[in-house]
Amino acid sequence: MTLKELLEVIQLHHPGKGETLIRQGLNRAQDNFSAKTGMLKATGTDDTVAGQRRYTLHSEMLDVYRVELDNEQIPKLLGQPPVGDVDNTAGDGISGTAISMKDKKDKYAWYIDGFVINLVEKCASTTDYNFNWQTVSTNDLELRLYYTRKANKFTANDLTLVSELPSQFHEALAMKVISDFYKLPGETFNLQVAGFFDKEFEREVREGKKYAKRDHQRTGYIQPWGY
Repeated sequence: MTLKELLEVIQLHHPGKGETLIRQGLNRAQDNFSAKTGMLKATGTDDTVAGQRRYTLHSEMLDVYRVELDNEQIPKLLGQPPVGDVDNTAGDGISGTAISMKDKKDKYAWYIDGFVINLVEKCASTTDYNFNWQTVSTNDLELRLYYTRKANKFTANDLTLVSELPSQFHEALAMKVISDFYKLPGETFNLQVAGFFDKEFEREVREGKKYAKRDHQRTGYIQPWGY
């Protein structure tokens, strides 16, 4: 369905809502659907900088599910470990001696802190340096992230735009917006009708999860990000 067709469906229920408000609602619905289903996947690459632990994630990223350094997957840490850097608050600097290991999966790890991915390496613990992790101490390791992402947004002045979500789920976007508008104070306020469209939207989300698990949606791309 094009943006124009989605607008027309929504305005059948909410004739007083304008294009800008509806378009914003559709963008929120796309983000919601993408986050719940994990349908759209992509990869991004960058290079490590020695002494830099924190790399800001791009705003389109929803969930990072795999990280590689030089084409080798490294494990994710649960929570934030104590990291013994010179500047532990900023997360920059290196104080310990990195442990030499052949396999990157045994040496490096990552964890998420807000909208930041942190890269750390194992280091030797000594009497004066009682830490097991520190910021990566090597330049130019290729960092590759695998993540689920948001759909491209509907923009103004182009009613021919089509959501990049599979076509069978386009109507779900309209359902979500219709429901949200029924919850707003005004002439169309109706929580019972809003609840009906919420249920229809969640039913489509469940179908979307099944679709994503079958790995049909391969719209990912490789692009270097300034993390």
